[in-house]
Amino acid sequence: MRRILATAAACALALAAVSCATNPASGTHHVVFTTVKSEQEQARRDHEEIKRIYGLYQDQAVQDYVQMIGTRVARNTPIADWDFKFFVLDDDEINAFTTGGGYVYVHRGLLTYLNSEAELAAVLGHEIGHDVARHPARSQAQRVLLGSGAIATAILTGNYALAEMADLGAAAWYQGYGREHESEADRLGLEYAARAGYRPTAMGDTMRMFKAQEAFEINRAKEEGRDPKIYHGVFSDHPAPDERVVEATLGAANITTVPRGGWLDNREEYLKAIAGLPFGSSREQGIVRENRFYHAGMKLTMAFPKGWNVQNERDRLLVTKKKESVMQVTLEKRPEKKSPREFLLQKLRGASVSHGD
Repeated sequence: MRRILATAAACALALAAVSCATNPASGTHHVVFTTVKSEQEQARRDHEEIKRIYGLYQDQAVQDYVQMIGTRVARNTPIADWDFKFFVLDDDEINAFTTGGGYVYVHRGLLTYLNSEAELAAVLGHEIGHDVARHPARSQAQRVLLGSGAIATAILTGNYALAEMADLGAAAWYQGYGREHESEADRLGLEYAARAGYRPTAMGDTMRMFKAQEAFEINRAKEEGRDPKIYHGVFSDHPAPDERVVEATLGAANITTVPRGGWLDNREEYLKAIAGLPFGSSREQGIVRENRFYHAGMKLTMAFPKGWNVQNERDRLLVTKKKESVMQVTLEKRPEKKSPREFLLQKLRGASVSHGD
């Protein structure tokens, strides 16, 4: 009970610091608990952790190209003095995100699925839309407000189980709020990219790509006996792909003023810029081919039983067999005074190994 009261007091202090302002991008009032300057400072701190987790793609020409396109789109937002920074992460996931504060990240894997500069501009425009509409800060405020409702339930009713249900309801409502943010970011991103001269229908093209990739990933995961890596689950922030395609198509149709030189697509320029970009895992991360893992830097290769699925994660190898068995391979520094054999035996003594038919 003391813990809940202490948490409630903390929430009360947070609510006391709340501010409500009209956002120049969305044109609506919203509640936030942090200033733009504080959000930018936090984004700079987060950047160091993101670099540590993912790593930046080590090709300055690609980094400069994405920065150039992002800057071109960002110039068309109503916030002229916001310094946007764009980075390509050395990761094969099909994803992009912003932490707020003008920091936008694109996974290397997503670049290999895009077909033109216009599609890249649409993706970056979407993340810029999240940023200028202050979705990260607004979502944080929403989580605090909804979480405080669960605490109030516990205090007023004395029923902690009911409080947990209220908290779950808050999470579901928050995800719905997130879907609203995604639709708004689509609309703003389409607008900013079009103002930069890029083909408006590119936003719909990226949505169709995400939809097709999701269907492919679900089928592949089923064959390999694992959970799919998708971003549109039951409690996902993103609206259904079909809904987003329709909204993007209608939004593009409403843009009737065509630039004097026509819309930019720049397919050839884009393909030239990403030429040589690795598809899937990079040499630095190691490569999986069928049931073998290869790592040139460590001069290492590992073979696994046929029929097992080998996933090369950022910090480990995850080897599974139809969700029945799982093996994990990680790196750990060996103590100087122990031989490889002694170190391995020490680890195995504390391991828990089970075997089933």
